[in-house]
Amino acid sequence: MTSGVFSPDESMIALGAAGEIRIYDAKNLRLLKVLVGHTRPVTSVAWHPSGRQLASASGDGTVRLWTTNGRPTHVLNGHVGAVNRVVWHPAGTQLASTGADGTIRLWNPNGTTDGLLRGHRDPVFCLAYSPDGTMLASGGGAIFPPAENGDPGDNTIRLWNLAETRGSALLALMEHSWRREGGTCFAPKVRRVGRRGPYDFGILTEQPDR
Repeated sequence: MTSGVFSPDESMIALGAAGEIRIYDAKNLRLLKVLVGHTRPVTSVAWHPSGRQLASASGDGTVRLWTTNGRPTHVLNGHVGAVNRVVWHPAGTQLASTGADGTIRLWNPNGTTDGLLRGHRDPVFCLAYSPDGTMLASGGGAIFPPAENGDPGDNTIRLWNLAETRGSALLALMEHSWRREGGTCFAPKVRRVGRRGPYDFGILTEQPDR
């Protein structure tokens, strides 16, 4: 299994695996549905906040949207190479995806394009909306082992302003060279972003109130 997440009401669990998503009853672990369509391993699964829609990302370069009864509704193309992560806006009004091409793509729930964020120069592995949905945090990968010229790779966390000017970068944080970004998250009710690497965890910065 490469990805797993509970539904918003915690009644179901969606697990990504080798080209498919399996949905289980959370109480008795009974298999409810198998969603088939991806041609390479599923890298990320995300429930819509309403619990009525599911998004998935895959090494096949696509993002797919599904109904909870297993029906595919949209195939979202645009990334070059594997898609590593999908996350829903807290209000369910937008989906963000990122991957090997270093871009962040924004989508509407109906599958249409809603924006493109550029700034990372290496694959992006992690993505998170702030609780109020006004910011997006992304974590770019590092080169390991480092290049002969000492370049550690992107190795940054970037904060994006989605409220005032869509896609404008707030700041980039650089730290922990030689390590791939393993996770990025906002603390609930706090405008703060942290990073979880393969060996440690640290709060990097707190975004001041404006």
